[in-house]
Amino acid sequence: MFSTAQVPLIVDVISTLEELREGMIAVRDDQENDVATVVRVACQAGVMLIDKYSTFAQDCKIYIIAIGMPYILFIFKVAHKQT
Repeated sequence: MFSTAQVPLIVDVISTLEELREGMIAVRDDQENDVATVVRVACQAGVMLIDKYSTFAQDCKIYIIAIGMPYILFIFKVAHKQT
C-alpha cells in the first residue's frame, strides 16, 4: 500500500498503525518465545510513538470524520441504488 506513488488515505494509515501497534504489543509482551530485550524495548518505543500521533488524531475531530466518511458514502450509495 505505501509503496505506490499515491498518497495513502488517512483511513488506511490509521488502521495500519493500529495493526502495527497491536503487533508490537504482542511481541513486547510475548512470554512464550525468547524475545531479545532490545526488541522488546524497540517495540515499546514504537508503541509510544504511535500513541503520541494517535493522540493528535483524537484531538482533531476531522480525522474521525475522515475515517468514517468512506463508510457513510458507501451506505448512501447502496441505499440510493435500492430505491
